[in-house]
Amino acid sequence: MPIPGHFRSAALPSSIKAGAEKTGTSKPPHILVVDDIQAIIEVVRDVLIGDGFTVESTTDTTDALAWLTARPAAFDAIVSDLDMPHMSGTALLMRARQAGFKGRTVIHSGNLADANAEVLKLRADAVIEKPFATRTIGPTLRRLLA
Repeated sequence: MPIPGHFRSAALPSSIKAGAEKTGTSKPPHILVVDDIQAIIEVVRDVLIGDGFTVESTTDTTDALAWLTARPAAFDAIVSDLDMPHMSGTALLMRARQAGFKGRTVIHSGNLADANAEVLKLRADAVIEKPFATRTIGPTLRRLLA
């Protein structure tokens, strides 16, 4: 099924695919990355692919919500920026849950000091402050998905 909007699919590196086939392991976790800054998406996507995840991404929260509404079970987790045009990351997560998304959620932001900590705790399974060490995102998702 084609992905609507601005989504970009990222395949697993062949070495990870080969390792999964050899061991007979299940498919890798499928992550949706949402951020209004394309450069951040590319860094997060590359790190997650290197950590063995499959990744879809978009810079548009409206497109992300449309995809999650149409197929709420398509993703194991959402990694979303907090401050974005059209819809905040917390609103996206809340609306995704209302649409039936049951996966794990991670908010990342450079403005956590301004955010309502209680709202973040209610909406997200994990919160990561930007700038973050890229090596933290994969282990955070692995812990949440375990």
